[in-house]
Amino acid sequence: EYGTPSRGSNAVFSAHETWELQHGPFYSMAKAQVGDEFTVEMTSGARLRYQVISNRRYPEQAIPMGEIIWPSTQPRGEEWVTFITCGGRFVQTSANGLGEYLDRDVVVARRVT
Repeated sequence: EYGTPSRGSNAVFSAHETWELQHGPFYSMAKAQVGDEFTVEMTSGARLRYQVISNRRYPEQAIPMGEIIWPSTQPRGEEWVTFITCGGRFVQTSANGLGEYLDRDVVVARRVT
């Protein structure tokens, strides 16, 4: 089971960096730095603050999804969010510039009050 923001565990979000030659929702995710803060706004209107604790790039074929989704290193009762997107190396597969990313960027942020 995946967590939901404000429920005291890890909530995982995944979105494109780019799509069809356009910026995707996570276009700037690779630029996140440890210490950066951001807000997640819930449909209820609640605004939850988080601070980046890591930003790592993994080769797509070697990404440790189990540890990313259910990390064993996070203290119990602590809330965080994980963002996963494509990034890094890019291989063009068509003449119009479309292609695929060979890596995945994973940003983890801890909730702050």
